[in-house]
Amino acid sequence: MDMVEIACKIMEKKMYKKLMIMVMILSFCFGGCSNSSIEYMMDDYLSKHTQSFEIDKNEQFSHDILESSDVKNIEIFLTGECHGIKANYALKMAFLKHLKKQVKIRYLIEETSFLTSYYINQYLQSGDEKLLNEIVYMPRVPYSKDAKEYFKKLYEYNKTLDAQDKLTVIGIDYESNFYRAVKLMADIIPNTEPPEKIKEIVCELIALKESLETSFTNKYKVKEYSERVIESISKNRAEYKEYFGDNFYIFELVNKNIVDLNRIDKLSTSASRMDFLKARDQMFYDNFRILENNLPYGRYYGQLGNVHVFQDDLNGVKSFATLLNQPESKYHNKIYSVVYNYKYCQFDSNKSGSQDITYLYFEDLLGLKQKEGDFLIVDFNEETSDNEFIPMINIFTGEKLNKPVSDYFQQLVIINKSKAVEY
Repeated sequence: MDMVEIACKIMEKKMYKKLMIMVMILSFCFGGCSNSSIEYMMDDYLSKHTQSFEIDKNEQFSHDILESSDVKNIEIFLTGECHGIKANYALKMAFLKHLKKQVKIRYLIEETSFLTSYYINQYLQSGDEKLLNEIVYMPRVPYSKDAKEYFKKLYEYNKTLDAQDKLTVIGIDYESNFYRAVKLMADIIPNTEPPEKIKEIVCELIALKESLETSFTNKYKVKEYSERVIESISKNRAEYKEYFGDNFYIFELVNKNIVDLNRIDKLSTSASRMDFLKARDQMFYDNFRILENNLPYGRYYGQLGNVHVFQDDLNGVKSFATLLNQPESKYHNKIYSVVYNYKYCQFDSNKSGSQDITYLYFEDLLGLKQKEGDFLIVDFNEETSDNEFIPMINIFTGEKLNKPVSDYFQQLVIINKSKAVEY
């Protein structure tokens, strides 16, 4: 089960006319203030800080929803979704176009492996639909038709940009496509004799590639190989860097992500769910740091699962955005997060079947008037005294926190009556 689904706890599928609305982790009735004063405070806040917007046929916002003064110093922009909902892709495309125009973003962070992003970038350069099909129909986590359509639109949009402005996708998740991983690593082996200390590892990679071409059952050897590579790199890093040159980080990262798959998969079944979340977000952060240290400077935009974009600890979990926003980080106070909430929508995550979902952090959001097809956005980034009175809710436990919402995200978008993605 996806980590975002855990937070969502989706209700069983029913007809809309019989829909029993489940507003999740919503209540401000966990102590502190009387219900009437809380309701008045929240209603008053929402009336002043909520606006509606549309996305036009060119996948652009009907008007600016990000103030230039709020984002001019931001380096990483993140939007947080619950997976499997069609409207997510319209928002993703609109945000990237808006941010490209407003702050010249250069990189798109994807909740996928580095290897997958490597081939997505090849597709963005070539437009080869055969390559795109290979990407979206990978067996472990297949992409939806909506995701495929998004990548096709991204290709068309990227074609309109000048060479120096084109977008590059970076994947920060673990690796599950062992055959492609081995093939890529074999492809970047230089045409020179490797140093003696790493010669055995390099030759073994060539043999491993050949064994996978004859029988895919040999994929289980890949995990063992990658574990030996990581251990060897720890002892012979200088030799690997000299031999692989600019491609060393690719070699190291692909092997690291294969090892991480095995480690984190075990946590998903043997450890607490919070331990799994901690390990996965730490991996996201570690992978991002490797990539950003090997890429030219640029600003980033990524749409990830909802829980990855919170900028402060939640239930003991330091999310990807929290780790980026630590005081010692160069990105401290340079992260901007927008989370998505949902009213009367449908979702389908990984071909599990369409289900109904209403997912709101605060029950007062349910009463906001919203036309079908329109979006609402609530601004929690206002530097006003009333902002301090809006406490964050722990989405895992439902308790009210002693921290304002603005410590966790700056804006909240409400999606109304979206259909599920299709496979």
